[in-house]
Amino acid sequence: MDPIAPIAATDPLLHAASTTADPATGPSMDGLLDRFQSMLSQRPSGGEHVEPADGPNMLSQIANHQQESMHRTHDELEALKAGQFTMNPVELQIKGMEVSSHIAQDTFRMEVATSFASSLNKNLQTLLKGGS
Repeated sequence: MDPIAPIAATDPLLHAASTTADPATGPSMDGLLDRFQSMLSQRPSGGEHVEPADGPNMLSQIANHQQESMHRTHDELEALKAGQFTMNPVELQIKGMEVSSHIAQDTFRMEVATSFASSLNKNLQTLLKGGS
């Protein structure tokens, strides 16, 4: 079996630029721009092209729902602050526990949404890296 000759890491780059390269100045910008434009105009080879849907996407719907929930909780907290002097201690304690529970739920939902968005971002980056 014949040994495989080593290949320098820059050989593919030099070969790709060799058609437009001037040895004194390196690859020409026009050649690189043309190559980049042709790569952008080609359709992806994997899967079929999907047009974006009209309307808000899933992440914006999650964010809008979360924002509405946080506004409701904020309004509850403001109402509790305004009514604290008219409530007896037991009512105040119960309302405080309810608002605390809503804040904990909102925080949990925000963590889940953030984790979901981060996971989608990482998956999309992996997908885009694999397609290059």
